[in-house]
Amino acid sequence: MIINPANGPTQTPDENYQREISKLAGFTNIQLLGYVRTNYTQRPIDNVLADVTTWSTWSGFQGIFFDETPNSYTDDIGTYLSTIDAGVGKSFAFVSRLKFI
Repeated sequence: MIINPANGPTQTPDENYQREISKLAGFTNIQLLGYVRTNYTQRPIDNVLADVTTWSTWSGFQGIFFDETPNSYTDDIGTYLSTIDAGVGKSFAFVSRLKFI
């Protein structure tokens, strides 16, 4: 389940999010993913990785959903996506890795 309270994370989730996320995390058939936008690789990598780090501090989250990703491939896009993917791997123990086709 992708959680997106403010087009990405906030520094501290409000009490409503905290309460409901705790409930969702208790289901064995739900994996919580934090929403992070990339602006089609135009968003600075440091900002994307800061969002990843923020999500990793929220209890119950297991990974990241990157939105606004390009639908074509260039070496620069590949480098950008590989860099943010590596950032997720450093922040979360369980991660569904990106697959480049």
